[in-house]
Amino acid sequence: MPRTCDGRLADRLGPLCRWPICNPALRIRRQERSRRQHLEIYLQLRQKEEFEVDREACDVLKGRKEHIGDDGILLCTLQGGPLGSLIRTHAGVENTAFLAFDAPELFREYTPALRDNHLRRLKVAIGCCMDGVINVSSMLFRGDSDEDTHSWEWWREGYNGEIICPDELTTIEL
Repeated sequence: MPRTCDGRLADRLGPLCRWPICNPALRIRRQERSRRQHLEIYLQLRQKEEFEVDREACDVLKGRKEHIGDDGILLCTLQGGPLGSLIRTHAGVENTAFLAFDAPELFREYTPALRDNHLRRLKVAIGCCMDGVINVSSMLFRGDSDEDTHSWEWWREGYNGEIICPDELTTIEL
């Protein structure tokens, strides 16, 4: 599989960074990674992205849910979450920093759009076949400007879990 992280981050995270790039529209060549126009394109992609429900996948999940019963925990992963999307779009923190300094106003708009996109995906998935989704909460934290900022500290220090429930997508901190 191609590596979607580069530099020191990839060396630290090792195999965790080896994810396939699913959407060729999200690829950034190294020499073009800090151009404002690319961030504008990605912002538009994220805001307008539509999701289709894969009924076959939902049936598989429902079967697993019935198999484990009420006392089990069904862990579902969703591609395009905050961590996955940032890595696929920016190829890691190094590129995110380039974009943040090159076009800070646009970058502040992009991160909430990414989060909203992720929450819409969760609503679709939860509405189909899940009671809740166990997710990672501390990869996004509040910065001085009260904007969501990306943090990689949880890789080293562990992370706080959260459960996102279907009713109004409430979050319960563990």
